[in-house]
Amino acid sequence: IRRADLLISRQQMSRKTDSHHGLHDVIGVALLGAALLIFLAQITFNRGEISQITFPLDKDVHNSIGPFGAYLAWFIFLPFGIVAYLVPPLLAFFGAAYLLDFLSYVRERLRWSLLWSFLLLVSLTGLLYIADGGGTRGNFHANIGTLSLGGWLGWLTYLQTQQRNFGLSLFGPVGAIIIYTTLALISLLFLTNFHLGVWVRAWLQKEKSEKAIVADDAPEF
Repeated sequence: IRRADLLISRQQMSRKTDSHHGLHDVIGVALLGAALLIFLAQITFNRGEISQITFPLDKDVHNSIGPFGAYLAWFIFLPFGIVAYLVPPLLAFFGAAYLLDFLSYVRERLRWSLLWSFLLLVSLTGLLYIADGGGTRGNFHANIGTLSLGGWLGWLTYLQTQQRNFGLSLFGPVGAIIIYTTLALISLLFLTNFHLGVWVRAWLQKEKSEKAIVADDAPEF
């Protein structure tokens, strides 16, 4: 009886595992498909197809994904600016983690992974908003139909007006750059699971060992 119960239990566990992997495959394929869809929509984007920012509209559809693709790309460009081009790689990153069953820490800490992915994008929008002078340097942001290279999120987090400073602009450009950069690096460390402290200690130890070897090999007079 015990052997039969054990066999049934193993069969049930196997079915659950297969079902679990099947769901991961579906999620992985869906994310990779979404990444490709957004990527094609972005690289073939033409502001002339968006009625809210262009009049009259272009008669010819240039976007590879059609009118839907034009608006899809624009809706992502609006908040993120050119940082929107990182959305497809991030989706592909998560899709590969599910489909190929690697980077288990991404799936196990999915909420945190999504949070740090968003913070990475936001911190980059802030850096680009400052670098772009709030949309006063160049016209590329106008070509993608947004406020600046950092999009609206860059403006929202920096939040500087002619009358007052509200957001990270309270720290000044240098302070804001330090905060944005720190958030971006922390996000990358979490998403890549890279142990910076371990790497630095190993590098320092290696340097120390090499200096000790050189000192031992030095001729004595």
